[in-house]
Formats: sequence, structure tokens, C-alpha cells
Amino acid sequence: GDRAVAEVSAALRLLGSRNDLDVIVLIRGGGSRTELATFDNETIARAIAASPLAVLTGLGHEVDRSVADEVAHSALKTPTACAAALTERVQAFRERCLSTWISIGHCARRSIGAADNEVGELARSIRHRVVGAVGRADDRLGQRVQRVRAGSDRVVDRAETQLRSAAAAVRRSPTLLDQEFRNLEAVAERVRLLDPVNTMARGWSVARTADGRAVTDAAALNIGDVITTTFAKGAARTRVEETQS
Repeated sequence: GDRAVAEVSAALRLLGSRNDLDVIVLIRGGGSRTELATFDNETIARAIAASPLAVLTGLGHEVDRSVADEVAHSALKTPTACAAALTERVQAFRERCLSTWISIGHCARRSIGAADNEVGELARSIRHRVVGAVGRADDRLGQRVQRVRAGSDRVVDRAETQLRSAAAAVRRSPTLLDQEFRNLEAVAERVRLLDPVNTMARGWSVARTADGRAVTDAAALNIGDVITTTFAKGAARTRVEETQS
């Protein structure tokens, strides 16, 4: 009607000012080419171009394109095509998220393996240093004892002080090892929280075809196909009776 230009432009500006939206869809339910002229208006075109959010059009005209189609982020033929495009993008995003979770799990397991190796190397290094320190302390103690037997009280006092220092160093070494094990346990807990199995426990599942391919699009299935759906606990084989795109 006569108010279409003003109302559509105002609606675009209002929706563009909201921070809880990701995209704006401009559609109509069909009509004549003459009615499509409303979307050739400069005011509407400027509102679309100035929108901070992506604008998709689905004006329901298979032959002609309007000015609104030209300035929109994406121009689809019909409202149904708009819905299909948005659904496809959301599904693709979900698949990327699942793939990312799986990659995180792989990386986390590799990190734990590397950390375990590092802890093992550190433990062996500490053990070697402790044995060496005790051996050297024992040698020094023997030397001090010989000097004590030679009648030097002052040497005895110094030997006792050094022995206490060596013993303290030996006692501190297990503390370092305990700290490294606690750090490893903290890493393992974080990995457990990121494990895709825990994600599936919250209701996610993975459907695969008979040859093991993940099902990402219902259109790829045929009536009668057998698919396997894996849940957090167990799996189920189902036969396709109907598909919906």
C-alpha cells in the first residue's frame, strides 16, 4: 500500500538497532510485478544498505529482480528459499562445532600424552639429582669425619650444617614431583570436561550411513536407507521412511 515504503524502511532500521538478532529477512508472499515496484524504492534500498545486520530478500518473484535484491546481502527467489538458506547455514555451523569438539578432544589427548612424558622425564631427572646429591653429601660427610677424627671441632660443626642443607634439599625434591602430578590431574580434568562424549551426554547424537559417512543433509538419504545413530550410551539402527529438507 501507500505506507509500504515508510513502514518497511522503519522496520529495517528498528531491527538493525537490536543486538539480539543475527540476520534480517525481507520477504513477501507473492504478487504481481507491479506490486514488486515498492522494493525498487530508494528509501528501502538505503535502509537495507545501511543495516548493520545482513539482510536477505525473498520477494517471491522468479523472473525480475528489484533494487532491494541488488543491495541485499543475499537475494533469494522465495520466502521458502530464504528459510532453506538459513537452515543450511545453521546446520553447517553445527557440523563445524561438532568437528571442532572432536579436534579439541584429539588435541587434549595429545597434550596429556606429552604432559605425561614430561612428568616422567622430570621424575627421572629429580630422582637422578637426589641420588647424586645424597652421594655427594655422603662423600663430604666422610671427609668431614676424617677431619673430626684428626681433632678439628670446627670442621665437625661445618659438616653438620652442610648435612642439614643436603637433607633439606632431598626433602624438597618429592614436593616438586607432587606438584607436577597435581598439575597433570588438573589438565586431565579440563580435558574430561571437553570430551565429545560429555557433549553427547547432553543430548547430541551422530547419524551415519551404512558405509560410515556422517549424515549432514536429509536430502542425501533415500527412503529405505538404514542409518546408525550413536548416542552417549549405545546406538540404534533405523530405516528411513520419510525425509524432510
